[in-house]
Amino acid sequence: MASVITRWRTSAAAAIGWLLVLAAGGAALTTVGDPAKSVALYVVVWLASTTVPGVLLWRALARPTTIVQEIGFGSVLGIALLLLAWLPATLAHQPTLMWLWPVGLFVTFAAVPSLRRHWRPRRAPGQHTPGRWHAAMMVVSGIAFLRLYVLALHVWSLPPTASSTIFQDAWYEISLVQALRRSIAIDDPSAASVPLHYHWFSNAHAAATQQLSGLSVPEVVLHLWLVAMLLTLLFAVAAATERILQGAAGDDNPPVCWWAGPLAALLAGALPAAIFLGEPRLRAIDNGFVFTSTSGILALVVVLAFVGPVLDILHGLSGWGTWVLLLLLLALSAGTKPSLLPVIACGGLLVLIAQWVRTHKFPKAPAVLTALPLLVIPIAAIAVLGSTGGSRLQLFQTLALDRAFDDAVGAAVSLPGRGGWLTPGLGGGSAHVWAVVGGAFALYILTELPRLIGLLSPLSASLRRDPGTWWCTGVVGSGFSGLWVLAHPGYSQHYFWRIVIPLGLLLTVTMIVRLLPAPPHLALPAVLVVSLAGIVTALAFAVTDPRSLASLPARQASSAVGGRLVPYAVAVAIIAVTTLLLRQFSARRGWTQLPVVALVACFALAMGATSATYDLERSVHNARVDPRVVDPASLRYVSDDEQRAALWLDKHSGANDVVATNVFCIPTPYRVGCRHSAFWVAALTGRQLFIGAWSYTEKNLDAYGRGGNIRYQRLPSPWPDRVALSLEAVRSPSPATMTALQRRGVRWIFADRRATAVSPRLGELATLSYSNADVMIYRLD
Repeated sequence: MASVITRWRTSAAAAIGWLLVLAAGGAALTTVGDPAKSVALYVVVWLASTTVPGVLLWRALARPTTIVQEIGFGSVLGIALLLLAWLPATLAHQPTLMWLWPVGLFVTFAAVPSLRRHWRPRRAPGQHTPGRWHAAMMVVSGIAFLRLYVLALHVWSLPPTASSTIFQDAWYEISLVQALRRSIAIDDPSAASVPLHYHWFSNAHAAATQQLSGLSVPEVVLHLWLVAMLLTLLFAVAAATERILQGAAGDDNPPVCWWAGPLAALLAGALPAAIFLGEPRLRAIDNGFVFTSTSGILALVVVLAFVGPVLDILHGLSGWGTWVLLLLLLALSAGTKPSLLPVIACGGLLVLIAQWVRTHKFPKAPAVLTALPLLVIPIAAIAVLGSTGGSRLQLFQTLALDRAFDDAVGAAVSLPGRGGWLTPGLGGGSAHVWAVVGGAFALYILTELPRLIGLLSPLSASLRRDPGTWWCTGVVGSGFSGLWVLAHPGYSQHYFWRIVIPLGLLLTVTMIVRLLPAPPHLALPAVLVVSLAGIVTALAFAVTDPRSLASLPARQASSAVGGRLVPYAVAVAIIAVTTLLLRQFSARRGWTQLPVVALVACFALAMGATSATYDLERSVHNARVDPRVVDPASLRYVSDDEQRAALWLDKHSGANDVVATNVFCIPTPYRVGCRHSAFWVAALTGRQLFIGAWSYTEKNLDAYGRGGNIRYQRLPSPWPDRVALSLEAVRSPSPATMTALQRRGVRWIFADRRATAVSPRLGELATLSYSNADVMIYRLD
C-alpha cells in the first residue's frame, strides 16, 4: 500500500512539474509574439491529436514497457496516425473531420474492456519511472527550450513585422504547409500546374495541427511546431536510450541507469556535444535539429522511434503488433526525408552480415528489416521522394565547405554537385592538395568524435553479442558515410548525417553505461577524473583567441589545417596521459578500471558538452546585448508592408486562386541572374503562384545536374514565358497580357514596387484592390 501511495505521489508531482514547465515555456513564447491563448490552444491540440492517440496505440500494439518508451515512441507514432486522419479530411476539404480520429480512438479505448486498461496500465516492478527522471528531464527541457528561444524564436519575428533574419528555407516550408491545407496532390507553390515531388509529410503534419488549432500558418511553423517537436525529440532520445540499455532481456530488471536517458537528451537536444577547438570552424552540423527544415526535424525522431520495434524484433520479443508499428514507421519514413530509408536499411544489412558471419546461418529477421525499407523506396519515389535532382555519387564533396580545401584546389569546387566520382580538384591533385584533404577530413572526424565513438561498440565482446548494437552502428555509420560519398547542389548530403546525430550520441552514452561495472558507482572516480580533464581542456581552448584562416593565402592552406589540428593533438595527448595516470593510480587504490574506449568517450562527451555550454552562453549574451536589428540591405529582408500586403491577399482571395507576381529574387529588386529564392510571397499569401522563385523546383535542379557553370539558385527559369508574362503585366501591361494571364488561370497580380517599377496603366486593365508603400494588389475580373 505504501508503494502505491508513493507512486501516486510521484505521478502527481511529475504532472504538476510538467505543467509548470509548459507554463514557463508558454510565458516565454508570449515575449516573441505568441499570445498565451494561442500557446495553450496549440498544446491541447497537439496532445489530443498526436501525443495521446500515439501513446494509447503504442501501448496496445507493443509489449509492456515504461512510460518513458510509451511517450517517446508513441509521440512519433501519433504523427503518423494524424497524417492518416489528415488524408481523407483534406480530400473531402473538411479539416474538422480529423477530429473523428482522436475522438473515435478515445471512445474505443474507453468502451472496450481489453483496451480500457491502456489508459493507466499496470506495470511490473521494474517498469516504474522514478521521480528523479522527470526532474532531470524537466531541467533538460528547459535548457533545450532556452537554446531554441535564443537561436530561433527570439530572432524570427512573426509576420507582419519587418524581418531580415528568416532564412529562405523557412519561407519555403511555410508555402508547402499552405498548399497542403488545400490538397494532398499539390503543385509546386512556385509554379502552377507543375506537380510537386517532395517529402512533405512534416509539412502535412504542421498543416493538420494548424487547421485543428485555427492559428496562423507562420506562427505554427516558425514557433509552435518547433517547440513541440523539440520536446518530442528529447523524449524520443530518452526512450531509445532506455530501450538500448535494456538489451535482449527487453525489460528493466534489474533497473537500468535512470539518468542515462536524460543525459543523452541533454547532449543531443540541449547541449549538442561536438568538439569545437578554435576558429574558423568547419561547417556547423550542430545537433541535426535544423530550425528551417521541418522534414529534417521529423526524420530525427523517426530514426529514434525505429529503435523500439526493431530491437524487439531482433531480440525475439516481437508480436504482430510490433510489425504493425514497424510498417507504420516505414510509411511515415517514405515521405519524411529521402535519406531516411537508406540508413534504416543499412542498419538491418549490418546486422544480417554480422549474424551470418557469427552463426553461419542466414538470419531471416535482419533480412526482412533490410528488405522492407528498400521495397518502400521505389513506392515513395512515385510522389513523395523528391528534391534529389542534381544528386550524384561523389567522394569528399563535403570538404568543399572548408576554406582550406577551397583555397588549396582553387575555383574547381565552386559549384557543388558537379564533376565525376571524385570532387573536382582531387583528381590528379598534388601532394599538397591531398595533405589538405587528409587534414580537413581528420578535423571532421575529431570534431564529431562525441557522436562517432559509439561506432566502436562492436569492439566490445559483451556489446557485439547484442544485434541492437550492430543495427544502431549500421544506421549511424551509413549516415556519416553518406556525408562523404554523395553530392547535392545545396550540399544537402549532410542530411544523411544530421538525421542520425541523436542516435550517434545516445549510442556513445549507452556504450559507456553498458561498459560500467556493476554497481556503476564503482567506476565513478575514473569517470569523474577523465570527464574533468575533458572539461578543463575545453575551457582552456575556449578562452583563447585563435587566428583567422581568412587572411591566409592559398599556399598556406595546408599549414592552416595543420594549425587547426594542433588543439586536437593537445587534447589527444591529454587524454592519453590522463588514461595512463588513471590506470596506474587505480591499480594502487583498487579502483575499478574502465575500458580505454569508455574513458575516451567520457573525455569526448565532456569536451563536447563544455563547448556547447560555452556556445550557448555566448548566444545568450549576444541576444541580450544585440537586439533584433532589421537590415534592409540583407538578402533576407522582407518589409512589413510587403508582409501586410501578402497577408491581406491570403484573407481576401479564394483558396484556389492563382497569383502572378514580379517577386523572384533575394534581395527583392529584380535583375537577370539574381538568386531566385524569394519564397515569402507564396508563404504569406498562401496562394498558388503562376511563377515564383524557382530555385527549388524539380526542373531547375535537374537542369543544374546536367552541367554548366552557374549555381542552381541563379539559373534562368525553366518557364521563361511565365517570367516574361509576369514582368510584362507589371511593368508594361497590355490587354493581350491580361488576357493571356486570365487564360492561364491567374486571378490576382501581386506587384511589388521594390522588385520592379509598377506601370500606372496596370490600374486601367485590372482592379486595384489593395495598396501600400511597397505593394499594389490587382484583381483580374
